Amino acid sequence: MISIKYHTHILKGMMILCACSLICAVASAQDQVAADTTIMSVDLKEVEVRADGLVVGHDKMMLNVDKNLRKHSHDGYSLLNVAMIPGLDVDPFDRTVKADNQNVLLCINGVEATQGEIRTLNPKDVMRIDFYTGYDPRHPDSRFTLDFIVKIRDYGGAVVLEASQHLNKLTGSDMADWRMYRGKTEFGVRIEESYDSYAQGRDEDENVSMDFDRGNVMMSVLSMADRNRSQSLRVKPYLVYRKKNETLKLTFALQQQHKRENETYREKYVLPDEEVASDAKISDHSDRLLPSMSGSYQHKYSNSRYLNVFFSGNYSHTHKAYDYRSLDDVMSRTHENFYGGSATVQYSFGFSDTQKGFVSAGGGVNYSKIRYDENDAASISRLTTRNFRIAIGDSWRVCRALSVNLMLAGEIGNIDSSNSESTQFTFIPNLRAYWGISEGNTLSYTFSINSSRPPMSYYSPDEKWVMRYVRQVGNPDLKMSRVVRTDLKYRNVRKWGYIEAFGSYFGMSKAVYYDFRCDNSRNVYIQTFRNGGTFHDISAGPRVQVKIIPRHVTLRVGGEWNYTRAVTYAPLHRHTFKANANLMCVLGGFTANVVCSTPAKTLDVLGVVGYTPWSLQMSVNYDINNWTVGVTARNPFMTTPTRSIAVLPGITAAYKFYSSRIRYNMVALTVGYRFGYGKPKKKYEEVEMSENENSAILGL
Repeated sequence: MISIKYHTHILKGMMILCACSLICAVASAQDQVAADTTIMSVDLKEVEVRADGLVVGHDKMMLNVDKNLRKHSHDGYSLLNVAMIPGLDVDPFDRTVKADNQNVLLCINGVEATQGEIRTLNPKDVMRIDFYTGYDPRHPDSRFTLDFIVKIRDYGGAVVLEASQHLNKLTGSDMADWRMYRGKTEFGVRIEESYDSYAQGRDEDENVSMDFDRGNVMMSVLSMADRNRSQSLRVKPYLVYRKKNETLKLTFALQQQHKRENETYREKYVLPDEEVASDAKISDHSDRLLPSMSGSYQHKYSNSRYLNVFFSGNYSHTHKAYDYRSLDDVMSRTHENFYGGSATVQYSFGFSDTQKGFVSAGGGVNYSKIRYDENDAASISRLTTRNFRIAIGDSWRVCRALSVNLMLAGEIGNIDSSNSESTQFTFIPNLRAYWGISEGNTLSYTFSINSSRPPMSYYSPDEKWVMRYVRQVGNPDLKMSRVVRTDLKYRNVRKWGYIEAFGSYFGMSKAVYYDFRCDNSRNVYIQTFRNGGTFHDISAGPRVQVKIIPRHVTLRVGGEWNYTRAVTYAPLHRHTFKANANLMCVLGGFTANVVCSTPAKTLDVLGVVGYTPWSLQMSVNYDINNWTVGVTARNPFMTTPTRSIAVLPGITAAYKFYSSRIRYNMVALTVGYRFGYGKPKKKYEEVEMSENENSAILGL
């Protein structure tokens, strides 16, 4: 793999001493965490030992978290942001972590973690960060996995308080988390609240051209947001119980959501024989109740064999009211009861240090019953989706520099609507290969085939009023799409930073796209969804990260050329180049971050072309003791809206989206405080399972 060269006997002795220190540090860390949290052992012949705490392995990177990183971070996202691990893109404000434009699975001590867990993670407890750029036996389906290795406790407790408030509108969120550790049991509860109340002003411009037998109709709509209000309250108690090699984890959640939007539409219709203008009043109100539970059970037989069981269930009750008063008066009401459940069993095994495999089976069921009332008409629809998946995979270390991962899976999907039922089988192969060319130089290749089911809301057969001359209805006969993804990446990691070049392809057959059908007898267009299209996305580009002042100033710059082609009713394509830069400054408890991106064009699977303007985000955080104070500004002094356009048979729609104080001219203040009590001992592990918030309501 990688060898360390010594030029003098003195240098050789120093390197041996550093290596021994690293081994002792890793051994000490392994004494503090469960033995199965470290999948890849540290071998001096297999890794490059770096002075900045980064250990570059064959298909995994490990970062030893030092005092400097802990000092300038207050949660898991800020820790990743300051660390600037090669290949990771982190937005600490929106709390997203991506690699190669794909979501990264975040774990704590090998267990999948949710956004709330990473948000309450104490950097002082984090000893190491493991970033799997290759195969992770515990999460074989994940393309990228990042694991926080934290201290283990069984006594005391911890409290985290955080409040975030936008300074130029009444919008914010609050969170309080309290957990206690008592021997083999850990209990905690988290309360999260968010609120939004503001009059935005100009919201959206719509210009739609429609062809009818009687002539062309031009529709122009300028919408103004009079007042938007929303509140959300979520309570999450969770429990962990451990006994020898067994761990049981349970999470419960109860969430109440409320949202009300009032808008004024200034409408103008140019007809073949007349022109009509009016002011419309829109009231949109929704309430949702979402109880859910999830859990996992793990039994460890040895360091290479363990059994995992995951299960979850959820229910949601949704009430949605929509009132439109103008040239037409439309009042609609939607009531939905949604039930969902899933379970997966996974057994991992390994016969040697160079081979790790797994076999898993699982499935789920979702059921939705919707009653839709529009003026005096009512309809009831039911929709059930079922899926069952079985997979087997293995990872082989072919030689010192090459590893190959192969996974084979099959999935059966069933869709049962009020009008029809269909069943489809999908074969899912996945191949990954990693080659360590030389010291610091790696080449990786991935090829995968998967299935993608359209959102349940796309199947809803209820016809809904959208605007004058336009109705919306789902398609109960939609099929699952087949997705092909492949990528090739070269990366050279050095002490001064890294450089990488990448290329990727994403293709989808039986893609779902927008379809508009003209009903001249009613003088309306029916918007629905169709299968049969194809979607191709090719991208390539470089990226460089340089430590201008080690441990204090880091700069990352990159660019990406992208070509997208969508074949729906007609071929559509576009190409664009987007550059971005990220400057990180860390000094004396202050952390400053500036991220800038150039304008770009997008073409989505549905066949809509979008245009995004310049993007600039700046943030400053100050961390001292257990307090953190931060200010974030997004696109200050900018007013350029985002745009989109859809050209379909008989209809052309162009939109401009204004998001003042949301997408641009946004300034937010964040204040956080945390403290722990009790003497930390051993056996501490974060736990929380995600809850499902799916819905089959079209347009929710």
